[in-house]
Amino acid sequence: MPTLWRSLVITAIGKHDRIGGLDTWRTALMLAGLLVHGSVWLDPHPLFLLIDLISKSFRMGGFFAISGFLAARAMTRFGVKRWLRVRLIQLGTPALFGWSVLSPLMWLIAVLHAGSRAPNLLLFDWNHLWFLYGLLLYSGVVAATSRSVRVHRWCAKAAAYLIAAPHHARIALLAGALVSAVTLSSIGLAMRAMLPLAYAAAFNQFELIAAYLPMFLLGYATASSIAIRDRVLAVKGVWLVLSLLIVACVATTVAQYWLPHAVAGAIEAKVRLVGATLGPPFAFVAVMRSALSITRVGRFTRSLPDASYTIYLLHVPALSISNAVLVRSPLPQLVIFALSVVASGVACYLFHLYVVRRVGTLALLLNGRVAAPRPPGSVATA
Repeated sequence: MPTLWRSLVITAIGKHDRIGGLDTWRTALMLAGLLVHGSVWLDPHPLFLLIDLISKSFRMGGFFAISGFLAARAMTRFGVKRWLRVRLIQLGTPALFGWSVLSPLMWLIAVLHAGSRAPNLLLFDWNHLWFLYGLLLYSGVVAATSRSVRVHRWCAKAAAYLIAAPHHARIALLAGALVSAVTLSSIGLAMRAMLPLAYAAAFNQFELIAAYLPMFLLGYATASSIAIRDRVLAVKGVWLVLSLLIVACVATTVAQYWLPHAVAGAIEAKVRLVGATLGPPFAFVAVMRSALSITRVGRFTRSLPDASYTIYLLHVPALSISNAVLVRSPLPQLVIFALSVVASGVACYLFHLYVVRRVGTLALLLNGRVAAPRPPGSVATA
């Protein structure tokens, strides 16, 4: 490993230290999926559009950056081979279970609820679990390049560039956003041009997986180098950028009801592209600052990281069922939305607490754990 890169390996946060605040943030970003998917069978509403816009602007990109950060720390702690073996089980088993069991279940729910009005769904699809396939791909990339001398030289040069001047970190974040924007635009257009409608809709997450790779690598580099971490966390204007994006999301939502449909649609497409590319890197900086400032994590919060995995895997089928049942009632849409989100979240959490943690097979299928389930209060590190 080149001397420069070796000298930059993180020391401020020990490789065995746990960052409870970061686990809390990653869990929160995962559980926010309940809000995103909570209106699966409900009619369009301004609140649902606003939630989707904000989620696309910050949530998944920030989640992948945090995952990259934790992956680098776990690789340092356990070694590449052991980490990759565990990673394949932790991610691959739930991904396969989702594709082979949860996907047909959601297809059946859609057919029973909507009948001929059901959207053009595939029986076997990755649905909301596409991020697991992305993490598997990213893990293979960093594992394959972890011993490459050429890659380490590039990393050393990148670190030297970031250290050279404070504004270089902001330039690097904007460059990563530009790469993501180009990737999202080009792959999305290619997918829609080459694939039938059903497959294009099902696999449009390919563009997200490709576009969010820079975010994973940003988190990975931030954990690997104290110098990079300090430069990234010192970037100025973070809250200004995030505030402007939130204002843009709100304005786009309002525009749907005041501007012609074509104009509002064009504005929404541009805001989505800008938000999905510019929001995640700045959101990651804000999350890291917040996580490092958190010194104490409550007992209930410490129990959520493991449960969040189960909740995220099961929440879409649970929401689909609750939406399909409640939509037949005279309740207002927002009441149905709130009831579905709360009921599904609580049910999935209790299922994890009293069933998954006690049944080894379910712990493997839903959490990717082959060892005995960890006791409440343990904190995930990768």
